[in-house]
Amino acid sequence: MPLVTIAESSRGSDLTLGSIVLAIGTPNMDSVTLATLYQHAAVEHYATYKILDDSLVILGAGSVRGSMGVNQGLRYVHSELWRTDPTISRARTAADCGETSVIHVIPNALPPQHSNMYAEHYVCDRVFVCGNRSAGRFGISMLKCAAHGAFDDVELAWIRESSDILISSLSRHAELTGDVSTSELPAVHEIELRLQRHSASLTRRETQVCARVLRGISTAGVAIDLGIGEESVTTYRRRAYSRLGISSHFKLLEVLLRLG
Repeated sequence: MPLVTIAESSRGSDLTLGSIVLAIGTPNMDSVTLATLYQHAAVEHYATYKILDDSLVILGAGSVRGSMGVNQGLRYVHSELWRTDPTISRARTAADCGETSVIHVIPNALPPQHSNMYAEHYVCDRVFVCGNRSAGRFGISMLKCAAHGAFDDVELAWIRESSDILISSLSRHAELTGDVSTSELPAVHEIELRLQRHSASLTRRETQVCARVLRGISTAGVAIDLGIGEESVTTYRRRAYSRLGISSHFKLLEVLLRLG
């Protein structure tokens, strides 16, 4: 799950929905999607999700500046704030009706725990696009901050017109990149215990990194969670893979499944 940051100057580039389609299945999908949303609808922070019956899986997130979108996406999922967000229940119902829907949400109208979280970062407007495809239900949360103001009519119209392609592209990207439902995996601490019991060759930090990678947390997210740099996360992951004789996230998943 690549969590990305792009420069504000990206809004001046010539990006279309076709740019997103061309990026499907590539490592550039998140950065191209974010840049396109920013160019056409001034979306400053976004996150993509797979909406399961009793869980929410974060697939990607990003910000045009800093790591706010990354932090918000991780906090929203791992603290289970989504469970009390009426937007998700509306999105699930709309998706099950077979429609691609655009839900316009005013953050300060949400329950206090949500409105307070958005207020911390001066988020003034939110749009949630959702839909059901062969790979499941998907959602895209788009945020704007007070400095740029709320979504205007032109931006909302572009989002509505683009919603089908956005959700279809997200679904296809998840299929091609082997989206794995982390809801079926143990919690991070349980994965750490399994790896420690059966893979004594791994160091404590390598075990911590691998456990979080398996739970679908990105390099940026692991770095935030463990309080280390992204380069260190990459190094620990590479060393762990070398010790285990594997070369990918999916091989790591096979290792975990073998451990039972």
